[in-house]
Amino acid sequence: MAELLELLKQSEQQRKEEKERYKEEKRQAEEQRMEERRQERELREKERQRYEEELRQKEEDRRREREEDCLHYEGLIRSLTEKKKD
Repeated sequence: MAELLELLKQSEQQRKEEKERYKEEKRQAEEQRMEERRQERELREKERQRYEEELRQKEEDRRREREEDCLHYEGLIRSLTEKKKD
């Protein structure tokens, strides 16, 4: 009888340990999923920032190019009007 009680206690202890192990594994898996999601968000944010910076740079390049074109054409117009006066 004592042996049966001991076996029952051992079985109960094993069940508790397995249950705790399962809970811990589940908790760790959830933490890992949360960390992966956080890293994915950070990566998307970096990509978004890089894309926005590229857009800003392209806009700045186009603006500078337009200014240069305007200055060039203003110079041409000025030189042509001065030649007509002569």
